[in-house]
Amino acid sequence: KLGVSPARHFGTCGGATKHFFSMWISQRRILSRRMFDNPCEQFQNLDLVYYQSGKLVFCSTPDDAPSLACLDVSHIYREAIAGPIDKIEYPPDGSPRREGHVILLRSENPELCAALHADLRSGRDFYDALTPNQPSAPDWPLGPMQSRGPFELDINNDGLPDVLAINTYGPGDIGEELILLADGRDARDIATFPKDTSRRQVAAFAALIPADQTVFAEGRSTPPYTLLRPFVWQGRTFVLYSTVFDIRPPEWAVYQISPDNTFAAICVLDRVPIHY
Repeated sequence: KLGVSPARHFGTCGGATKHFFSMWISQRRILSRRMFDNPCEQFQNLDLVYYQSGKLVFCSTPDDAPSLACLDVSHIYREAIAGPIDKIEYPPDGSPRREGHVILLRSENPELCAALHADLRSGRDFYDALTPNQPSAPDWPLGPMQSRGPFELDINNDGLPDVLAINTYGPGDIGEELILLADGRDARDIATFPKDTSRRQVAAFAALIPADQTVFAEGRSTPPYTLLRPFVWQGRTFVLYSTVFDIRPPEWAVYQISPDNTFAAICVLDRVPIHY
């Protein structure tokens, strides 16, 4: 079974997609996520895997070598084949697995969570989900990777209009979206928002997510490469969160910010992972 590791958007080897494979023999998983195309760490790559009658061989091309170098790794086969059947890949009852299906793990607002669940199950991605395509759809103020705002939005549901702006922010080779927030209780004039996103200009503004606070408390520290989108649903403001690449759990979550600026998880959704 072939698989693809999502490329990191930025940094070392940014944008480089890695390909791997898993292999089963006699319903036993012999190899899992074995790299065969990793442009960043080519020493991990296998050019040939050969199996016949209990013999397993790995072959690769060393740097500057004219031909393949092969290694007998039959012990990997012997250890795996002596183990139990992989019941995830081969369910004993023959029931089909649901790889890739979007599942709703938590729902504190049935109508909102059901609408988001339906959007994501239909194949719409993070930027398309909950877009205004019908009269009951929410207001979706922030667009992907472009300067928007500043504009007023009651982000913490205290009845006072906060001021938000989103900008593309890129120190060096790293590009990010920076969300600036002025609490409505500060009565910040919208005209005082910075015209650019230099560090000096934005230093006086509170972050939507404090740098030292983990709000997506699903058993992880603050994850890298995440996306946030405020939106309005039936008069209340929520924030949709998503991971950019394979960091779990969850893949999506909806949070509501209270007037005391605490976060509460309203919807948590994930995708049944492919078994490798």
